[in-house]
Amino acid sequence: MNLRDLALCVCLVGLGALWWQSEQRAKRVDSQLALLVERSAQPVRQQSVGKDELNALVYAALEQRQRQEHTRERDRLFDGFKAARAQLDGGHRVYGDPGATVSLYEFSDFECPYCKQFHGIPKEIVDSSAGQVNWVFKHFPLDIHNPTAANEAVAAECVGEVAGNRAFWVFADLLFKATGGNGSGAPDGVSPIIARMGVDQAEFDACVRREDAYDVVRSQFSAGQRAGVSQTPTTIVVNNKTGATVVVPGADGQRVLTAIANVIGAE
Repeated sequence: MNLRDLALCVCLVGLGALWWQSEQRAKRVDSQLALLVERSAQPVRQQSVGKDELNALVYAALEQRQRQEHTRERDRLFDGFKAARAQLDGGHRVYGDPGATVSLYEFSDFECPYCKQFHGIPKEIVDSSAGQVNWVFKHFPLDIHNPTAANEAVAAECVGEVAGNRAFWVFADLLFKATGGNGSGAPDGVSPIIARMGVDQAEFDACVRREDAYDVVRSQFSAGQRAGVSQTPTTIVVNNKTGATVVVPGADGQRVLTAIANVIGAE
């Protein structure tokens, strides 16, 4: 065999090897394609869900969403009163630092239009006082607004007893916004407010049936009378270090600010 014939043989052998490899690759591709076709031809199993089960799933999802929205709403309400401690011993209703230098003792009536107008002012004063002033709520439901005003005062105390000091302030704020004033009350009563806040209705009802909250309201009303309170709102501004005191009748925020300056200046 000469060199020419040998080269030809080598070339033929190489071509044969390439053809064999190509055939093997083609077979593998054909096999993979056949498998894909087979799989695609298989019927897809579908899970059958009954109408009642589907409705139950939908209702459960809606209820979960409503609970989440209710929780977010409740958190938003309570975040607005972070300056009030969640719990305080002794049933005191204090917005701000209980150890502040100055206290604003406000004698108020939930059905008093002037109290409603004034309600946001002490909060603004406390929030801007850098912890030097607190606000103490005292019930003084006027006879001309009873029984609604007295019942609302009891409701506020029961919210505080069941859910804590901060909850009391949230409730008071929502009630002032809801009530029509002058004894007319909130259009739907206090129950929607309690539900919106997430207060336990059964515990609240149990508190209302007891006399404790009524005693608190009567005691605070009597204390106001002894202090000379005859109208609402009346704010008694007290320097807790010196005892210096100024009484501010009416819904005049500027007079309250002046009284604060005076009792601090008396140190």
